[in-house]
Amino acid sequence: MQRKTAAFAMPKRSYHFLTELSLQNKGCFMLLSASRKKEINSIRQLLMNA
Repeated sequence: MQRKTAAFAMPKRSYHFLTELSLQNKGCFMLLSASRKKEINSIRQLLMNA
């Protein structure tokens, strides 16, 4: 809740900038977790084959 009230107090431009930034961070996090999943799957396959 604190985040939203702080966002409303800011000018539109900086609010837009912050939302854009948070969206980019979410995208990076999703990419990282996706690559992690691939790593885990490949390790699992190696263990299964061994």
